[in-house]
Amino acid sequence: MTIADGLPNNSVRYLLQDSKGFMWLGTLNGLSRYDGNSFLSFYPSSSFNTVSLLDRRVFDMAEDNKGFLWISFSSEQFSCYDLKRACFVDFTGNGEYKQQYSKRMFASNGDVWLWHEGNGCRHITYNNGFSSVTFTKANGKLPDDDVQFVNEAEPGTLWIGSKKGLTRVTGNRATIVNRDIAFYQMIYAGGQPYFLTSDNKVYTVQKNGAGLKLLANGMIPGIVISGTFQLNNQWIILTSAGCFSFHLQNKKMESAAALFGEDIQLGNVLLDNKNNFWVYNHSGRVWYIRAENGATKEFRLIPAEKMGYIDFERYHVCMTPVTLFGFQLTATDCTLMTRPKMS
Repeated sequence: MTIADGLPNNSVRYLLQDSKGFMWLGTLNGLSRYDGNSFLSFYPSSSFNTVSLLDRRVFDMAEDNKGFLWISFSSEQFSCYDLKRACFVDFTGNGEYKQQYSKRMFASNGDVWLWHEGNGCRHITYNNGFSSVTFTKANGKLPDDDVQFVNEAEPGTLWIGSKKGLTRVTGNRATIVNRDIAFYQMIYAGGQPYFLTSDNKVYTVQKNGAGLKLLANGMIPGIVISGTFQLNNQWIILTSAGCFSFHLQNKKMESAAALFGEDIQLGNVLLDNKNNFWVYNHSGRVWYIRAENGATKEFRLIPAEKMGYIDFERYHVCMTPVTLFGFQLTATDCTLMTRPKMS
């Protein structure tokens, strides 16, 4: 399918099938819905007062459990499409839907959280209509607006990590726990939150909830963290100096090179539709890690000699049931996104 068939652009950056069975294709020049016969395409409106697609350059999409499609753009903004009423909606409830947000999280209660490295975050609820509350340094709910993650612990409690601190949120009540540590990511395991900092330290919360407890010091000073994922009782941390594992049981940090068969550097992580992990690092290779047992398989998707022409590597993986580790990767299962290197 190309522009000759009705696509707004041949550069498709994301594909999604919604709960009604429609296929959505996000391109560099608009959004299209495919019903099996024809395309219906959406573009930004020239009318200032019309809620529409905010940007032509679609980055990715996801459907929440209430039937709303969330579309993100290269401009670090979001649009929200109501699949039941077939229209774009103001997800803030107050006309602020054009503000910048680059990441999203769907909470277990159906609420949506958006955040940005410079604009704080927004808690969005839907009950016969949208309403939202912002969390920023200006309104006293965050130590700073450079938000790195919003993660859920037990239902009803979330943690917001930023470059200058950590905030615990219960409902819309925010409690700032720390104001001076640069946080990178968080996981929740065994009823306990674990926090990774930008200087490669791991903390948890004191039993009395009064502060943080250091569990592991940094691996190597000055390294850059590029991604993390939880594999059973291990927190895999991918960095510029290789891959490491923080063991949730013995609280020790050690090398995770054996997981990949080598000490890969600057790995990026994505999750497929079966909740398995895929790691890539601008080498043209992709490592598949099966979540249930840690079985790993390496794929060469781009010839090494071609990688010099590419400065942006992105994958979207959808698994189908067959035989390789219980699954098989085929050309139709993996959408490869690349950007040529500009001279």
